Amino acid sequence: MKNSLNVYLILIITVLIPVGPSFANDISKIHLIQGKAKPVSLENRGRWSPASGEEWISMNEGWEARTSEGNSLGQVSFPLCWEKWEGEIDFIKNFVLPDRLLNTCMRLVIEEFAQSISITLNDIRLDTRRGDGISFQIEIDPRLLLYDGQQNQLAITLGNHLKRRGTVPLKGGLNTLRRFGGIFNGIHLVCSSPPAITDVQPVISRKNSIGDCDISVSLNLQRFSLPVEKTGAEQSRCEVSLVDPDGNVIVSNQLDDLQFPTTGTLSVNTLLSNVFLQPWDTETRTRNYTVNVSFQTPEGSRVVESRLALNNFYINSGKILISGENRKIRCINYLLSDPVTGVIYEKQRLENDVILMKELGVDALRIYQGHASPDLLEICDEYGMLVFIELPIFQTPDKVLAEAEMIRSATEQFEAMILRSGRYACVAGWGVGTEINLPNNQNAEFYEQLIRVKERLDHRPVYAAVPFTPSFRAGQLDFIILELAQYQSWNSSVLPTQISGDCPVMVSGIRRALQPGKVGGYVEKWSESEQADYIVRRVIELEGLDWCQGMIVGDFTDWYGEVPSISGPMKGSSSIYTTGLTDLKRRPRLAYQRLKDYWINGRVEPLPAGEPVPVSHALIISVSLGLIIILVISMRQNNLLRFNLFRTFTSPRGFFQDIGERRYFQMILLMNYNSLP
Repeated sequence: MKNSLNVYLILIITVLIPVGPSFANDISKIHLIQGKAKPVSLENRGRWSPASGEEWISMNEGWEARTSEGNSLGQVSFPLCWEKWEGEIDFIKNFVLPDRLLNTCMRLVIEEFAQSISITLNDIRLDTRRGDGISFQIEIDPRLLLYDGQQNQLAITLGNHLKRRGTVPLKGGLNTLRRFGGIFNGIHLVCSSPPAITDVQPVISRKNSIGDCDISVSLNLQRFSLPVEKTGAEQSRCEVSLVDPDGNVIVSNQLDDLQFPTTGTLSVNTLLSNVFLQPWDTETRTRNYTVNVSFQTPEGSRVVESRLALNNFYINSGKILISGENRKIRCINYLLSDPVTGVIYEKQRLENDVILMKELGVDALRIYQGHASPDLLEICDEYGMLVFIELPIFQTPDKVLAEAEMIRSATEQFEAMILRSGRYACVAGWGVGTEINLPNNQNAEFYEQLIRVKERLDHRPVYAAVPFTPSFRAGQLDFIILELAQYQSWNSSVLPTQISGDCPVMVSGIRRALQPGKVGGYVEKWSESEQADYIVRRVIELEGLDWCQGMIVGDFTDWYGEVPSISGPMKGSSSIYTTGLTDLKRRPRLAYQRLKDYWINGRVEPLPAGEPVPVSHALIISVSLGLIIILVISMRQNNLLRFNLFRTFTSPRGFFQDIGERRYFQMILLMNYNSLP
């Protein structure tokens, strides 16, 4: 009996073994998306800005791609992203540097990537501690590079999901559902003569609600050990100037006799005090100032500019003000993703969306569960559109927020987000998470650490988006966003006329999903009319509530998801989330037109009610009976299967007896058949 059982097990294992690897190594399901090559947009962003005398070498072309299992995907170029593959992809490029770059400082600049990344140069692992998944630059010691016609090898390993549980984003919205991996803008080598200005960070300290400010400027100057080293210290000088939009120098500080070491980093801090910055508002274009940093040594000079501006959004006496006026803020949730190409998008498409929002009468947009592209922030600066940016922490329990690893990751990304995006005047506030709980005894350390980072780096307010509640205590938060989540009764119920809280409030989650192409009346479920009617009714309701100081309408653009569901469009039927005010071809829907009529013209025409689609009771009964029959048959087959398996593995003799009996009856039938006349 034991021998027979072993035979069966060996046969089963033999059948299953060839099947396993075919699933693990199936590369046919990888969907590669390659966009048009475009330059990295680093102008006027301090350490990211090109300085005079630098040479940029594009590294976008000629990469060999292969999966972590060793399967080749062929030659690819950046920008690139992939989906439908839960794993890592290795990108390898060989390149040769000319000898004229031998005595230069090098840095590797990568703009926009997702989730995890590691970089190896000539078999040496570089420090790629993850920032906020947008962009970073790595200073490269020239001694790691090969010249004289020798080949260098750059290897980048990218993932489309996070490996550590305590690493932000816990849920990254788009990255969770489509799981993009890749580099979405470009990658460059930047070489410059030493020393290199590796960071310029101006920070505004606002003295009042007008425009009187102090500007503190910090910069780091880096020099690596070159092949021909110099000994001793050198005298260097640095000049920091604030220049207005017309090119006039408002104030400048000069630092002489700086002791710059032969190797290492020199940190410089200076204060531009008692300056007046003219704020911009949402009705006019930005007035951009620049902070110019000029650094000179006996080896040469460097000049870097960093853009600086003062937005008109601030909080005073418990009120949210725009240009000194307390009014209801009109905001749109914005998902930065293209329905076809994912996170690879054209700058023109972003500008078209901003134009649509300006025509709608919107004051601000909120980057919802995603990242803030520098291209988008630059466009919002130009058009006078405020932007709220937040960490991609979504529906995270307090016990997870309290974990030390989570706090470390969140503070690192929060700091990187502020340092990168804080140079844009359009940024109105920094968010620490979406649909998380307000500060309490369990998550207090999470909030304290993030608020401390913000106070050290920037003057703009900090907020959290929390589930709707009529009573709250926000503590050190400057304002909060109350979410009318789909799974809560507040999504459709009448809101209270009064709430109890200790900070200003905006309301989000004003959205309604629809079924594509359904254009019936507003009483018809999932129709465009129902979406339009609900959004406008909710906006009118909130504008009549004194405690609400702003409203955030649902996602501006449609996007694809991958959550199979039988519960209808709310969860993504046809793999499309349809909460946007425009369709997949960027055409404004009825909700957009109706909201525009109300916000711009102050009136809105009534929509036809229509009639609800009747449901056939006979159809429901037939479907129910069919499901019952299928269930009964499935249960019977399941019982038969379990019986046969049990009989086979526990009683091999019974198995052979079944075969013998079957052959016995077959022989009898055959004999009877042959005996027939």
